[in-house]
Amino acid sequence: MKDIRVAAAQARVASPGRVNVVTKTRSATREKASTFRPNAVTIAAMKEARQRRGLPRFTSRQALFDDLHADD
Repeated sequence: MKDIRVAAAQARVASPGRVNVVTKTRSATREKASTFRPNAVTIAAMKEARQRRGLPRFTSRQALFDDLHADD
């Protein structure tokens, strides 16, 4: 998201007449970012996961998949 903001700011400085394009790009980006709407089952699972202690945490997606496939 930060890269998009920087690019938008640079575009505004470089081409002040293209502010409308930048505004549309920002709106589209916000719309795409806000499309995730968890349902009741997902919300319940997220709450349960937060309450459980001792669950493994992973610093990357690759670490998660390595752990998932460790028994293979």
